[in-house]
Amino acid sequence: MVHNPKDIFLRAAVVSAIPGNGAAFCRLQSAGRTSRMGQYNILALYASLIAFILWAQANKGLGSVKAGNYMYFQPVITLIASAILLGEAITVVGVTGCALIIAGVWMGDWLTRRNAAK
Repeated sequence: MVHNPKDIFLRAAVVSAIPGNGAAFCRLQSAGRTSRMGQYNILALYASLIAFILWAQANKGLGSVKAGNYMYFQPVITLIASAILLGEAITVVGVTGCALIIAGVWMGDWLTRRNAAK
């Protein structure tokens, strides 16, 4: 089964970013729904194992330099996920940071394509 490498990388960013928002797990713990060991298991599974596997697939499909450039999307996905899942406010600083990240990744891709065409 062949996947688009950008899709694989964005999935890896989502999987690794969501458990990184510790506030969701703190809420679960305060509600008595999960133990600290359960939180560690969730972090180990999602933030480490699955993200590493998807990262390896992205490196294979995109190459390490290009995949590294797309790693910068993780804060963007974290900002969006925290707004949706945790109800956090999206601030001007967050939007500005996301715009700079997107512009930087676009510029990196553009320069790579431009240099390859020469």
